[in-house]
Amino acid sequence: MVRAPKIQCQVNPPCDSELPADLIKKIIKKTLALLKIKKADLSLTLIGFQKIKGLNKVYRGKNSVTDVLSFPYYYKKDYLAGEIVICWPQVKKNAQKYKIPIKAELKRVLVHSLLHLVGYDHQKAKGAKLMRKKEEAMLLILS
Repeated sequence: MVRAPKIQCQVNPPCDSELPADLIKKIIKKTLALLKIKKADLSLTLIGFQKIKGLNKVYRGKNSVTDVLSFPYYYKKDYLAGEIVICWPQVKKNAQKYKIPIKAELKRVLVHSLLHLVGYDHQKAKGAKLMRKKEEAMLLILS
């Protein structure tokens, strides 16, 4: 049995009944346990289309909306610190587009983001294939 890591996770702004903060923290804890991370300090912020578009332009040079941005601060073996910024309206839009539950899309976005925080990248074909394989394997375990 994989033990859940000790994490500090601040969710901003506080979630409503559609997206309970406890669900986010549960998904994060399980994912971190799969990554064998024992301690993490994470901040997760939910924002709208305009703010994510602005951040995407500033930090990635892309003038477009994205579903999630990841900002790694520190990662070494079993400790992780970083920030996750999720565009909640885009997550809902993606769930509708792919005809999947919002919670399933949220899980995908969180796993994807945490993989970025520990160093996975999909900018090049080889890295994209590796990251996609890891993401799919983790999502199967978490379902």
